Amino acid sequence: MVESLANRFSHQCQAAWNGKTIQYIADHVGPSLEQRPNIILLHAGTNDMNPNSAISTEGHDPVAASERLGSLIDKMAAACPDAVILVAMIIGTCNAEQSPQTKVFQSLVPKVVAPRVQAGKHVLAVDFSTFGLGNLRDCIHPTNQGYHLVGYYWYDFIAQIPQDWITAPVGKDPKREESSSWRLRANASLLGVLGLSFVLIIIRLLRQEETATQLSKLQSATSPSMPKEKNYNPVQAQRKADKAREVRKGKAEAQGRRNEKLARKNPDRIQKQIDDLKAVTAGGGKLTRHEEQVLEGLEKELLSVRKARDTLGDKAPSFGRGWRRDDDVSRSGALGKRRRGDDDGSSSDDDVADDVRSIPMPRDTPPPIPKAEMDKWYAKRRAKRNAENAARRRDAGDNEAQDGEDNDRGKGRDRGQRSAAPVVESRTVYEAKPVVRDLRKEAVAAFVPTSVQMKMSKGKGQGGLMEPEEADRLEKEGYLKVASGGQDEAEGKDETEAEAVAAHSRHVVMEEVEDEDA
Repeated sequence: MVESLANRFSHQCQAAWNGKTIQYIADHVGPSLEQRPNIILLHAGTNDMNPNSAISTEGHDPVAASERLGSLIDKMAAACPDAVILVAMIIGTCNAEQSPQTKVFQSLVPKVVAPRVQAGKHVLAVDFSTFGLGNLRDCIHPTNQGYHLVGYYWYDFIAQIPQDWITAPVGKDPKREESSSWRLRANASLLGVLGLSFVLIIIRLLRQEETATQLSKLQSATSPSMPKEKNYNPVQAQRKADKAREVRKGKAEAQGRRNEKLARKNPDRIQKQIDDLKAVTAGGGKLTRHEEQVLEGLEKELLSVRKARDTLGDKAPSFGRGWRRDDDVSRSGALGKRRRGDDDGSSSDDDVADDVRSIPMPRDTPPPIPKAEMDKWYAKRRAKRNAENAARRRDAGDNEAQDGEDNDRGKGRDRGQRSAAPVVESRTVYEAKPVVRDLRKEAVAAFVPTSVQMKMSKGKGQGGLMEPEEADRLEKEGYLKVASGGQDEAEGKDETEAEAVAAHSRHVVMEEVEDEDA
């Protein structure tokens, strides 16, 4: 890279600056713009993103750098209004400190180019952000192979420029007529930070393309029957062609179904909805966000419907204006309520008699009655109807009472007595009874241990059969009333004596004893 227009080319029709910023390029690009190139390749901003203040003299803020880039583009467009300017979204970097600012600057380049394109300038943003970082030798500058890849990038971008944008160069170049490759090399007037290697790569690619074209023409002339590919398989090619044909057929059928579905929609009805929404804004109103979305969707739908109907042509369904009562004859294919006179033929004025024709007919329907007048009329009608109903009920009651008195006065008195009978009121009675509790049972259940309760239950014969040894043990412990060891002595006593002894044993006898000390 160099810092001036001096280089190894025989003519001075390119410019590049090493290690400089966008502002430096803008200050020194004047001589290059005077040559009036028709294509300008601009790759600038890498040094502006460098965190080293000695390199990025204006600072490494991406937003400020994008503004300086916009000023440079305006200067180029003003000096070369007929030139196409390709502005690069610069190559990334693997430097951890410089990478964040570089990514932000890459995203700002399309925003800088967009307003210039809208203004009618021939400016395009080209994407170098997909350039592999493995092709960089120092995380910033490409390797030798990387520069070849950069040339491929530029060549692809140049091939995508609209044909009507590229015009003949205006500046002087004595060697422009030598060859097409030199012509393109002369048009490459401005290079960015990556320098003169871009031009060399593009020239080499053009020469390779020319050589390949000549070789292909020579081969086609010498062996026209030779296949283009050595591994050409006709069966596989036919299979691919059939598959592509089926895919196209499927897409066409899907598009046909979509067109038929859209053609069944009434465009007049959609247009009426659009007009209603636009009438709100025309009247000074404001649409809500939902209504704006609905309006946008209706406009897109209307375009799709009209396009589908144009595609179908005569096959598109037609929409009428509706039907009238006197048009039932034309609606013979539709079911509906039959009306009187459907089978009668249409009569003309010649069939009408003169005396009937002279009868004046109303020209239009009568005007509607105001709501206030209708309310008054309905109120009077309602009051009159209520009065008639009340009089009718009163007359009916009098007649029924008179008939009852004439037929059976006694029965009338009985009815009066029955009607005067007092009404029995329904009552709910709540009662409370004392709660009887057996405190002995509660005391036994509460204070007697569980083991003792189990032994007492076995002594009473509850809880299953007892073994002789268990019975002896319960008898010794006092839980079994009948003694098993003294059968001979207990045979002579009856139950009465036993109860008496038991009752006597529970009596307490208290005696007064004199004090010995006294």
